[in-house]
Amino acid sequence: MDYHPIRKLEFELPQAICRHHCLFCANYGGQPTEPPLTREESVALVEDFAEMGGEVLVVTGGEPLECPFAYEIMRCAHRRGLSVVLYSAGYLVDEAAADALALVPVEKVYITILGEEETHDRITGSRGSYSRGLSAISLLSRRRIAVGINFIPMKPNYAEWRRVFSAVQAAGAQEFRLTELMPQGRAWENRALLELDTAEYRFLLEDIAGRPLELGRVAAHTLNGRHLLRLPRRAVALPAAHVFRRPDRHHRHARGIRHPVPGGKNQAWEQEA
Repeated sequence: MDYHPIRKLEFELPQAICRHHCLFCANYGGQPTEPPLTREESVALVEDFAEMGGEVLVVTGGEPLECPFAYEIMRCAHRRGLSVVLYSAGYLVDEAAADALALVPVEKVYITILGEEETHDRITGSRGSYSRGLSAISLLSRRRIAVGINFIPMKPNYAEWRRVFSAVQAAGAQEFRLTELMPQGRAWENRALLELDTAEYRFLLEDIAGRPLELGRVAAHTLNGRHLLRLPRRAVALPAAHVFRRPDRHHRHARGIRHPVPGGKNQAWEQEA
């Protein structure tokens, strides 16, 4: 039977409960399963994925480095020819952890930075989390591990993106990624406090589109499941198919964008063919 192999697998490691209490966390810092996958079952899962033609293992949590066999999973993936990408809050990345990640080796580590120090610590509910995150970026970059940044635009932080960009660039980050706010878990409960309105998105997108970015790239993402961000492509689109020309690009019309269907967690844009 013909089938399309799964190229990328996102593996939320067992026993990877995060110590942060982020206001936006979609899975409450990592949901425990009963019973959790064992070390042997987790290794077998990675090996099966490799045998199926997999190429990239994305290791997530919670905080994946809380998993007692996280490094074994990543080393297994590398031995089986998989590229390893790690998503982390960064608070467990000290000198020893950075050395261990370099030895795996991981292809890239994404660290979430959510604003300047006061804002970041307030959103994560953990004092000192900002400084630990910047320290992780520096430790990893000094070992020539590629570091990307997840920045989730929300009401408390969207106006700080420029200063966050400068801080992570100085720490050694190579990529600045805008990641969607997923309206589920704590983000659903705190939606009124976090979710940007159309005017706020307009400000953010026009501000970004008019700024020459010097990191490797700004990734194109859907923001909030509703507002489309297209960078470094030709246009940005907002609700009701409002499209803003990028200063250095030709205008491009967005077609067939409909408003989201009510329904809470599963709201999404529909686009006609």
